[in-house]
Amino acid sequence: MYVIDTSVWSRALRRQKQPNEDSVAADLIRRLVVDNEVIITPGIVLQELLSGLRVDRDFERLTKALDPFSVVLATKQHHLLAARLFNICKAHGLNVGPADVLIAATAIQCGATLVTADNDFRRMGEHVELDLLFVEPPLEADTGAAGA
Repeated sequence: MYVIDTSVWSRALRRQKQPNEDSVAADLIRRLVVDNEVIITPGIVLQELLSGLRVDRDFERLTKALDPFSVVLATKQHHLLAARLFNICKAHGLNVGPADVLIAATAIQCGATLVTADNDFRRMGEHVELDLLFVEPPLEADTGAAGA
């Protein structure tokens, strides 16, 4: 079972492919689908992917493309675990965003591997039990700041 982070979905879904980044993400998702692996999309990831689309046609096309994948909406337990993860990370001097800890909490609660290209999750994984599959290369804009 896999939770795909926004960073991987956005690379895989880009129209103008950059072979060293985007095709790796797209190929990984394609392989998971072909292997009949369960792919989970946290509700916050769905929201992040659809936010900022300027054209309704793009919104509808992306909504349709993501429709086959299960969406897990955050429960009270997800939010409680996300708060615990945030507190653990903060105690170790790591600044993480609320969306990232909610995505991590969803993966942990579901017993899933989190697939990401965001170094924030790698740093988070040094302090909490988080099963990660990291898509290389990491995000160029990744500065260690909070965010998805």
